Order: sequence, then C-alpha cells, then structure tokens
Amino acid sequence: MIWVAWRRQRLQILVISGVILLYGGAALAERLQPGLTGMTRQLAGYFVGLVAMFWGVPLLARELEGGVYRMSWTQGLTRGRWLAFMLGVAAAGAVVLTGVLAAILAWAVSGEAPGRPRDALDLLQSDAVGPALFARVLFGLCLGAMLGALIRRAQLAVPLAMLGTGLAQLGLLRAGPALELLLCLLGAAGCIALTWLAIHRRS
Repeated sequence: MIWVAWRRQRLQILVISGVILLYGGAALAERLQPGLTGMTRQLAGYFVGLVAMFWGVPLLARELEGGVYRMSWTQGLTRGRWLAFMLGVAAAGAVVLTGVLAAILAWAVSGEAPGRPRDALDLLQSDAVGPALFARVLFGLCLGAMLGALIRRAQLAVPLAMLGTGLAQLGLLRAGPALELLLCLLGAAGCIALTWLAIHRRS
C-alpha cells in the first residue's frame, strides 16, 4: 500500500519539488543582488498554502471524487489504514521537501543584513527554518486533506485551503516559535481527526 500511495502522489511531489527549485532560484538571486535581501523569507510564507492546495487537497479529494477508494476498501484494507498510508506517505515526503526548503532559507538568511540569525543555533530557533516551519507545512497538508475529504471536490477545496492557511499564518504572526509549533501540531491533529470522521462516514 505504501508503494501505491507513493505512485498516487508522484505528481504532487513533482509540483512541490518544482516550487522548491523556484525558491532556490530566488535565494540565489537574493545573494547576488543585495537589494533583494529578505525576498526568499517573505516568499516562504506562501509555501504552506501551496502544499495545502497542490498536495493536501488532491490527496483524498481525487480518490473520493473518482471512486478509486472503493477498490482499496473492498480488498481487506480498512479505512483507517488506508488513511494512515495516504497521510503517512504525504507527511514523510512533505517533511523531506521542507528540509530542503529549510536549507535554502538558511542559506538565504545567512546572507542577510547584520542582526539576522547567522549561526546554526540561531537559525534552528528562528521561525524561518526551525521546527515551526515543518509544523506549519504539516498543518497545511492536513488542512488540505481534511477539506478535500469533507468537500470531495478539489476545485472547491483549493481556494478554501489557501484561505485557511493564510488566515492561520496571520493568526500566528505574534506567536513565538515554540507556541506556533504546538498550535500547528494540535491543528494538524484536529484536521486528521475530522478527516477520519469524514472517511468513516463515507459509504
């Protein structure tokens, strides 16, 4: 089932990988042009929304919309295990790709003006590349999956996912990295619970 889930998500992985390449290009431009300082950090705020839209939403919405889930559920695979495989593979892939993005952001941040975090410890504690970034991405992924499972129409769930991640990040602007990490993980857990309920009630 892990291999099946991986194959079903190849397009999403390629799309997000392409987005990360664009971030790499932005970081390179920032290092070459001092006038662009801070651009990559600002653009990083959109990454969570992109993960929610292009990975989280289609993750389950496409399966439910096309009826593919019936084949899995009628071959001895419980709904809970099916959801665990789908979300588990997506979460693992998202963490790996977020790690690549964090490395790009750390490189970009290290070249910013004095006063910005520069050494490894400061970078890990910053909201730009620290654990809070990974928590935000996981929350965005789970929020998109939840909306896809509840609405069952990717075209309708995509704008709601972008709106939801945007509002969540605005609400967390004044939260410290530790509180943001906790709230995002709790939000992700809540989204998973609601997703399971939506799948459990699906006929």
